[in-house]
Amino acid sequence: MSPEDQLTILLERFQSHKPSSTDIQEALAELIPGNEEEQADLKKYYEKFKGDMKKVIQCVPGCEKQDLPRLCETIREWIKTEIVEDFPLFQKTQVSDKIVPQKRQQSTRDPKAKARKKAKI
Repeated sequence: MSPEDQLTILLERFQSHKPSSTDIQEALAELIPGNEEEQADLKKYYEKFKGDMKKVIQCVPGCEKQDLPRLCETIREWIKTEIVEDFPLFQKTQVSDKIVPQKRQQSTRDPKAKARKKAKI
């Protein structure tokens, strides 16, 4: 799909209202994942940033942290077939099947203890 076709689709989709950043991200996610343009961008930025996947994800349109396992798998295949170089930064990339936001550590104290302490003051 050419960039002009993609733009046409986006414009048609958002004629009725001003798109939010979430709308744009969702539209890009529908258009791009795994296609030739994403592959070309992935290769370009992987080589440009020498395997620094944090920077790669920021630069490949429509990619987010949850795409990291898929992108890394593609790069590993490229490394095996010698399409791209195996950079040390890429080898340090930690990929898990589920990317879960870290939760704040909860206090081991009794939650009612804080309320009791406030009441005494």
